[in-house]
Amino acid sequence: MKKTLKNNEYALTILIACVKKNGGEIQLTEEELIKVKESDILGMYYDKKTKRLSLRLVDPMDLLSKDIASIKPGLPEPDYEN
Repeated sequence: MKKTLKNNEYALTILIACVKKNGGEIQLTEEELIKVKESDILGMYYDKKTKRLSLRLVDPMDLLSKDIASIKPGLPEPDYEN
């Protein structure tokens, strides 16, 4: 999965999979598109146990407030790749 995640075309693959999962169409209003900000952060996580990709909005404040001392360099979360 890691090699695939580095592929530049993977974002399009994810988008197509989302559209297929939603019955072949996703409709977005102009208002919904306008609400997207440059400061919005999208987190992408891969659960190795369930083999599922998870996309979630990440709160920038959560990133800033994360306890740096608890992060072990080079060690990913136990069940996720990102």
